Amino acid sequence: MLRRRPLASLALPLALVCQATASPPEEEPARLLELRSIYEKERRTIRAAAIARHLVKLEALHLALTGENNLADAAVVREHIVRHRRELRALGGGDAGPGVKAITLTPDTARLQGALKKSSRYIRNWTSPGDSATWTRRGVPGGRYDVYLDYLPVVGGGGIIDIRSSDGSASLRVEGGTRDKLGQRSAKIGAMNIAQDKAVTIRIAPRSRSREGVFLLTGVRFVPVAPR
Repeated sequence: MLRRRPLASLALPLALVCQATASPPEEEPARLLELRSIYEKERRTIRAAAIARHLVKLEALHLALTGENNLADAAVVREHIVRHRRELRALGGGDAGPGVKAITLTPDTARLQGALKKSSRYIRNWTSPGDSATWTRRGVPGGRYDVYLDYLPVVGGGGIIDIRSSDGSASLRVEGGTRDKLGQRSAKIGAMNIAQDKAVTIRIAPRSRSREGVFLLTGVRFVPVAPR
């Protein structure tokens, strides 16, 4: 005959069962939330960096199409640029990269020497090594930047351009244009490490003489490089 066990004798086994099946301690959900937050932040950073790199290509394509007077295709590319910039802002990446915008040095802000002439659109008459344009920009956020020259080719022009900056020097061979290919072009000339709150200076000049002029320079761009 089965005997009933006293309720008091069941208390310890029941307590052990409840302890074994209880919810995990508070520390584990907190850690999972922290890991999820880290993952989401990394995912947004990687996505923003990819969009920023794609925007550089789209903007160069838009300039080229506009220069060739292909306005219909340029309008389509512009729509993509606007959409990507909207997504980038939603990710907290400004207009060019995570937290930092691209910086453009425009023709009208350059200090010129030699025979160079400037307008709001470009700098022309790059015919000798004595022709140079210099920019000094203050308040640039610290970090690493890819540097691009934006220009229009000249028929019969072309040559080597020397670039000197506060971070080093580089050179770029520019091909002359043809009458059917005079659209906007963009060329990466290297990368710069910029210290926080340090003024940035960049100087551009032809290496040798060019009767027609090397190119028409439309701008210098600093595009932030996302940290790996």
